[in-house]
Amino acid sequence: MKTLAHKQLERRRRVHLDQHTEDGLQHALEALAPRGVSIAAGEIVAFDEPLMSGEARFTVNAVPSRQLEFRAGRAAARLAMTKLGVPPSAIPSGPDRAPRWPRGLVGSISHAHGHVTAAIAHARSAQALGIDIEAAAPLAPDVAALVCRGAEGLPCPAHIDRGKLCFVIKEAAFKAYYPATAYFLDFDQVFVEIMGDHEARVLLPAEPAPDLYGHRFIDVRFSQTDDMLAAIAFREA
Repeated sequence: MKTLAHKQLERRRRVHLDQHTEDGLQHALEALAPRGVSIAAGEIVAFDEPLMSGEARFTVNAVPSRQLEFRAGRAAARLAMTKLGVPPSAIPSGPDRAPRWPRGLVGSISHAHGHVTAAIAHARSAQALGIDIEAAAPLAPDVAALVCRGAEGLPCPAHIDRGKLCFVIKEAAFKAYYPATAYFLDFDQVFVEIMGDHEARVLLPAEPAPDLYGHRFIDVRFSQTDDMLAAIAFREA
C-alpha cells in the first residue's frame, strides 16, 4: 500500500515528466534505450528535490555541488522508477559509492554539463545497464591518447569527436560491467568497435577479468544531441 509521502512524490514526478517531455536529451536517450529501460533526463536544477530517509548521510561531507548532483540523480532515478511502474524508494550508496538499487531493479545515473540522467529497468529485462552523458566538446589530444588506442572508435561519425565518443562509450560500459562483476576496468583494457551510426560494441579483456554473464563484450548505443553526447550500455536478460 502506498503511503501519503509516496503519493505526493509520484505527483511531483508526473509534473517533472510533463516538464521534461520536450527535453532533447530525454528524447535522444529514449530513442537509444532498449525495450524495458525507463529514462529520466534534464537539467540538474530541475531535479533538485529533497532526499529520502537515510540518503543524506552519503553526502554529509560532500561539497554543495556534489550534494546537488546526488539529490538530482536520486530524483531522476525515482522519476524513472515511476515511469516504469515501480513505487519510488530510497537509493542508498554502497562502500564503493555506487547506487544500491531496490531488489529486482538495475540502473545507472550520470551527471555532466549541468544535466542529469537515470536509466532503470527490471532485472528480468536487463542483466546489466549503464548510462553516461558528457559534454560533446573534444577531448584534449593528450587525454584522447589515454582513452583511445590504434583504430579504436573507427569509423567515427563525422560530427562526433572520436576521443569523446570512446570516452562516453567506455564509461557507460564500465557502469554496466562493475555492478555485475565487482571488477574495475581501465580505458586501455577494453576496445571500442563502431557497429553503425548509433551502435558500438565494447570488447572486454580476457581473464582474470570476469566475463559478463558468459560474454566478453557489451553492446552500447550512442547519440549526440545539441551539446551533449550520450551512451547506454546493456546486456539484455
